[in-house]
Amino acid sequence: MSKNFWFGYTAFFVFVFPLFFSSLGGFWSPMMSTISLAVGFIGWLLFIRWTYIQTISKPKKMEKNIHSLLQKGKLEQGRIVDKIVLKKEKQQYGRH
Repeated sequence: MSKNFWFGYTAFFVFVFPLFFSSLGGFWSPMMSTISLAVGFIGWLLFIRWTYIQTISKPKKMEKNIHSLLQKGKLEQGRIVDKIVLKKEKQQYGRH
């Protein structure tokens, strides 16, 4: 599945799903509320860490690797020995 799906899935459980439990205020005891708060806080921290890694840390590491390859990499002559068509695209534009 794509990264966008998992981002939306995680965001749903971090931002939207806890709203369902706000209407259960009279049903829960203070201990359950405290446990729920702690679980929500830990969930927020994990979500923020995951978002930081995906948006800041991983791109910086990739950029550093690219610069390292540019400086220390070895250029070699290559040739194409074979080709494989993985999927043919339909050329029927405008037809349904």
